[in-house]
Order: sequence, then structure tokens, then C-alpha cells
Amino acid sequence: MRKWLKTKHASLFRLNTQELQVIFIDGSVMTLSPSGKDLKYVNKNGEVSRYDLETESLSKDQEVKKRLVYTMEVMEKIWNKK
Repeated sequence: MRKWLKTKHASLFRLNTQELQVIFIDGSVMTLSPSGKDLKYVNKNGEVSRYDLETESLSKDQEVKKRLVYTMEVMEKIWNKK
């Protein structure tokens, strides 16, 4: 693990593999590939979903979309502080 950040709703980890892993307070986990094009989501029941963000829309899965938007907002705040 290279860096980490804890927020009110999640813990974010930048792994040595350059992946971004987000563990939400309900136990669900989202992992973004280093390119930001692939997303893996494991919900609180352990069900796994994978998305190719270049070709797929998250509009059908509002839970994943909401969590991805939250993650991007947190990352944007971090980048703007630098």
C-alpha cells in the first residue's frame, strides 16, 4: 500500500499495483484499475460486478454509480489541495 485516506463514508487505499481500492463503511469494496477504465465492485452481500468504464454505462446500477461519484469527488479534493 502506498497511500491511504479515511473519510466519513469510506477508506481509500492506493495500492502498490497502482489500483485504487475503496472500502465503504457497509463493507462493500470498489477497486479501480490503474488506467481508471476497469472497475470491480463487491457489494455488502459479497456479489461481484465488473465494469469496463470505457464501454459500459453505470446508469443501470445506481449503487455503484453513486459510490464511484463519491470516490471521484474525494479524489478531486485531494488533487486540488496539492
